[in-house]
Amino acid sequence: MSVADGMTVELRQDQRERLTRLAESQGRSASEIVQEALDQFLAVPGEGAALAVWRAHLQRIKDRAAAIPGGDARRTWTREELYDQ
Repeated sequence: MSVADGMTVELRQDQRERLTRLAESQGRSASEIVQEALDQFLAVPGEGAALAVWRAHLQRIKDRAAAIPGGDARRTWTREELYDQ
């Protein structure tokens, strides 16, 4: 993967395959996904790598839920209501 200034990032084969599948499933370019992930990783230097990765995963979950019809809707029931039945 090349960056505009000539920087090259080497990906493992499994990373390349997963990135390609993710890009295709989201209708985005692999480059866009890598740039977004890097922005999130570098955004908050004090939080550390693990939290940045967690935030990226959480955003992907939210994006996928929003892509499902009704996936971003809040539940209308409570746990207590389930036990009442």
